[in-house]
Order: sequence, then C-alpha cells, then structure tokens
Amino acid sequence: MVHNCYADTEAAVVGFVTEYLTGHALAAKLVGWFFLCAAFYGLFKATMAVIGHVRGLLRMLVPGANVKKLGEWAVVTGATDGIGKGYAFELARQGMNIVLISRTQSKLDAV
Repeated sequence: MVHNCYADTEAAVVGFVTEYLTGHALAAKLVGWFFLCAAFYGLFKATMAVIGHVRGLLRMLVPGANVKKLGEWAVVTGATDGIGKGYAFELARQGMNIVLISRTQSKLDAV
C-alpha cells in the first residue's frame, strides 16, 4: 500500500486552519480582510494598467498628435477587420508606412 503523505499534510493543515479560525473570530475576520484587500489591490493594478494603455493609444490617435516621432513604420495586426482596420487607415492617413498582418489573404487583398 502506498502512503500519500501530501494528502495527510493537506488534511492536517486544513483541519488546523478550520479549527483555529472557528475558535477565533477576530483571526477569521483578519484573514478575510487580508484577502479582500489583496483582491482590491489586484483590481487596482489591473485597472491602472488598462488606463495606461488607453492613454497611450489616445495620445497616438488624438488629432494633431505627431505619430511620426514614434518612427516611420507601423505594424498592424488584424488589419482587415474592426479596430485593426481602423488603426491601419488612421495611421496611413497620418502618413506612416504600414505593414498589414492578417490571417486571411483574401481579406488582406481587399484592404
């Protein structure tokens, strides 16, 4: 018979934590607050990252923005539909050289 020491250890830890938190309401609340704060911190960091990306995109596409300072060439993926197509046309309108990337050759030929 094979003995699984990890299952025994896991059961012991879960049992200890459950028993400890059951008898200690304050500790249970602190653990709950810790995880709640960690979740809000993660949400805050993710939101700030998204805001940073959106600000960068807006800076690039605002009328009058000098996108040429970023270089002469732009690579646009998904350039045959939706947002990618819009970026490709806008950057071309602003005078940049564009490399278009698409999964479908026929749609790429149409653009």
